[in-house]
Amino acid sequence: MMKKLLCLILCICLACPFGLTSVVAADAETVLFAYDFETGTTVGADVPTMSDTVNMWTSRIESTTSKIKVYEDATQGRVAQYSNTATSNGGPCLLKSLYLDDSVTNMTVNYKFKTENASLSFHLVFADSSTQGFLSAKSSDWSTAKIVLNFETKTYASYVNDVLQQSGAIKFTDISALSLRFSTSIINGRYAYLDDVSVTTTGTVDLDACNSLSVGLRTPEEIMAPFAAYPHAPAISVPTGKYELFNYDCSLNANNGVSGGTDALWTGRENVEPDILNADDTNNGKLIRMTNDTRATKK
Repeated sequence: MMKKLLCLILCICLACPFGLTSVVAADAETVLFAYDFETGTTVGADVPTMSDTVNMWTSRIESTTSKIKVYEDATQGRVAQYSNTATSNGGPCLLKSLYLDDSVTNMTVNYKFKTENASLSFHLVFADSSTQGFLSAKSSDWSTAKIVLNFETKTYASYVNDVLQQSGAIKFTDISALSLRFSTSIINGRYAYLDDVSVTTTGTVDLDACNSLSVGLRTPEEIMAPFAAYPHAPAISVPTGKYELFNYDCSLNANNGVSGGTDALWTGRENVEPDILNADDTNNGKLIRMTNDTRATKK
């Protein structure tokens, strides 16, 4: 009986030597990004970022009072901790940029989270700078989030602990440049936590092509070249890996910081109160105060 079984298995393998391999290739997951906050981190320090490195976070968006630090959790180990020490709600963000080619037809985002009377939100920022939210959820215990995106059918579904939370249409067409944004808005003394982030895709994927786009291919000189014809184009003096095109501190400029021909100031403002670019704030001093249907522009 055993000999017959072995002969049957051998005959199946010889009859379709590539069948099993093709099924595995079709169903296999390719990791586009994965981060567990354990390697290369220091408890109490900032979550490390590096814009031109594939396996690192691209950037943090913070203020003097809203921070994202590495925290030692009793059950998860090292995680990202979102905090806020201001009297009003604060909303720090953690971002990862991905550059995808046409071989990527789907994407699944997994992560673990825990919040204290707040929601942790996941958005995608697209190539045209538009955004779409795919999940905003609360959980006082560690929970698992999963967002499944199908770029061919333009649909998505979001889950928390395998329970469907929302689904619908993906509102964009260009996936060549995406930024994953994990954000929250928390009150003073509360925290939100993020861990074990992974981004995967299935099918035949040219990972080398995607990764070659994920690193900085352009030098600061190349980035600044299109601005050379402008009458007020600044001299190119940019540290390696840091591309600062505009920097404005409201407390340092008079006249509401507006001048059509000065690189260090805003170009213009529309439908604004006189003090929109020169408002006072208890925690931050002078700042930009936006009201309904107002715009500050920089060219």
